[in-house]
Amino acid sequence: MRTFQEGALTDHSAFGGMVAFCVIVGDTIPKVMDSLFPSLADMSFLWLLTNRRAVMILLILGISYPLSLYRDIAKVFNLTPNATQRFS
Repeated sequence: MRTFQEGALTDHSAFGGMVAFCVIVGDTIPKVMDSLFPSLADMSFLWLLTNRRAVMILLILGISYPLSLYRDIAKVFNLTPNATQRFS
C-alpha cells in the first residue's frame, strides 16, 4: 500500500501532465486549424475548433478525462495495438 506522500506526488504529477497537455494543445490546434482552413471560423459549429477554450474543453472531456478513469494504466495499452507490441 502506498503512503499519502507517494499518492499525493503521483496524483500531482499526473495533474501537471494533464495541464501541460491542455496548454500545448490549446495553443497549437486552434492556430493550425485556422491556418489550414481559413473559413472555419465562419462555419456554424466548426468554429469551435478555432477557439482555444473550446478545444481545451473538448480534449479534456474527450481524451484526458476518459483516460483518467482507468485505475490501472496497463489497461490504456489495450487501446492501441501498436503500444502493446512495443511494451510487451
